[in-house]
Parts: sequence; C-alpha cells; structure tokens
Amino acid sequence: MKKLCCLLLLLRLAGFVNAQSTIQVKNTRNHSFDIILENATHYFEESGSNISIANLEPGTYYLKIWDPFFAEASAREMTIAIKTGQKIIITVQAQMQLDMTTETLKTKTGTVAKPPVAVRPQPPVQRLPRMKEADAKALAAAINGKPFDNEKEAIFRAGTKYNSFTTAQVRDLIISFNFGSNKLNMAKLVFPQVTDKQNYHQLKDCFTFLGEQNDFMKFLNQQ
Repeated sequence: MKKLCCLLLLLRLAGFVNAQSTIQVKNTRNHSFDIILENATHYFEESGSNISIANLEPGTYYLKIWDPFFAEASAREMTIAIKTGQKIIITVQAQMQLDMTTETLKTKTGTVAKPPVAVRPQPPVQRLPRMKEADAKALAAAINGKPFDNEKEAIFRAGTKYNSFTTAQVRDLIISFNFGSNKLNMAKLVFPQVTDKQNYHQLKDCFTFLGEQNDFMKFLNQQ
C-alpha cells in the first residue's frame, strides 16, 4: 500500500546543527482518521502513513486523534512532554489506543544547515463576532427561500461577511444549495470564519458524490 508522509519542518539557520525534537504519529490502522498535532489539523488517508512535526522547542504539546467515519469511536487526547534532542513516536493501535515511545536523536556538528523548507502559511485568525443562533436560522431560511443557487449564493456571501460561525451553522447555510459544487464553494469560502475547525470534517456528508467529498477533504488537509 502506498504510504503518505506529511513532514512539516521548521528549520533554523545556524553554524551547528543540533538534534532537534520531533513528534511523529504513525497510522497502523486499516482506515483513515483526523488528528490535531501542535494546533495544526492533518488527515490520514490510508494505513501505513505518518505525520511528523520536527525542530520543536522543549515543552508540552497537545495531540488529539479521532475517527470521522465511525461515530462510536471515541476521540483520544494526550499531552506530550518533549525535551531537546528527543523523538516522540505515537502509534495508533486497534480501538484507537495510543502507544508512545521515546528515542534520543544523534547530534551532528560541523555541517551547514539547509535553507528553511517552504511551509504553507496559515490564514490569519478572523476576530469576527459569533453569529447568534436566531440570526443564523434567519439567514438559513432566507437562503432556503430562493429557488436558484446564484440567488442563494448572493444572500450567503452578504450574510456571512461580518460574522464567525460554528460548523453546525455552516451546515444549515449550505444544505439547501441545489448543486454539490456550489455547496463545496460556499463551505471553502466561509472556512476561515469557523470557530470549531476541528469539527469541520463533519460537513463531508453534505456532499452526495465521492468526488466532491474527496475535494472537500483535500481542501481541509491543505489548510
């Protein structure tokens, strides 16, 4: 099975290259799941894949793993205390059990550091007021009241410009669009304004066709 490796490196230029701390999560299960590792959301597409974050400062880091396709599976959360020169490996076993092992990385001296790897910048956090439930329901009703998607989109864009939303509110706003491609565009448009981005993958079932679902998950994985 083809392996997916997503490696995020925050490299520093220095005269000496010291062993930096690394957290790695390995997927040994037979299907995909989502994780939050050091405040960044990642998506495992298949078993055998792994995600790493390297060159971490010593300290305590947050990890959450959950299965988006099996509601009965509980999310797993843990904090990871890491020291300089350590590699922490978290392995996901059956029943979402997490095993942790620690390795000591070797220190290399007298080498020239490579330039930093380009990392996709995170969008700025939107500091918009949360839309009240009554207002969100009224906006959803207004969108639903229009027969054509171009009319729905015009109301959607105007109504979502100055507020932030929960995933549940976004679901109500996009569900009445007639075409999945338009639902997808609106879901992508409002994503920066969502307050619970860790739950946004739940909108996958709003899309009927597999291609739209894959497009949506690919979009989330790139954020």
